[in-house]
Amino acid sequence: MVVGNGLYILLSSTTPLSQIIGFQIIAGVGQGLLFEAPLIAIQAGVSQANTATATSTLMFIRNLATALTVVICGVIFQNSMDVRASALGSPPLNVPANITDLLTGGRAGAHVMIVQQIGDPVQRQAVKDAFVWSMRNMWIFATGIAVLATAATVFVRKEVLSNVHTETITGLKEKTEILPAGEARVV
Repeated sequence: MVVGNGLYILLSSTTPLSQIIGFQIIAGVGQGLLFEAPLIAIQAGVSQANTATATSTLMFIRNLATALTVVICGVIFQNSMDVRASALGSPPLNVPANITDLLTGGRAGAHVMIVQQIGDPVQRQAVKDAFVWSMRNMWIFATGIAVLATAATVFVRKEVLSNVHTETITGLKEKTEILPAGEARVV
C-alpha cells in the first residue's frame, strides 16, 4: 500500500492510462492484503468469547478511519485548489473568474469537468496541472499515513495460531426457572 500510494504522487496530467492502471493494481493489492490479515491477528489475540466484540471493534475503527481519511484528503485537496486558483486568475494565465470561482471554496471536486470547457489550451493545461498538484498533496498525506501504519507494525507481537478446533456456543444462555408447583421451566 505504501508503494501504491507513493506511486500516485508521480501522476501528472500527461500520465498514460496504462501507467495509471498499473499504479492502481499495485495500490489495490496492497490495500487488499489489509482486509483479512488484521482480522485474523485480532481474533487470534482474544478469547473465543470476545471474538465477536474484537471483530466488530476492528470493523468500526476501520470504517471510522476510512471516513476520516476521506474527509481529511478532501480538505487537503480543496485547500490546495484554493491556493492554485488564485494563481490561475492572475497574469500570465488569466483564467476567467467564473472558472476560478468554481475551483475554490470547496467546489473543485464537483467541477472537474469544467476543464473540458476551457477553450484556451494553455489555460486548460494550467487548470489540469492545478488538479494534479492538489491530488499530489493528498497522496503525499495518504502515503505518510501508510508509512506510519507500516512502522507501527513493529509493535505487533507474534501470536501462534492454534490448530485445535474448539466449539463455541453463542446466543442467550438458558435459565431454568422453578415454578411454585415444583415444575421446572426453561426460560
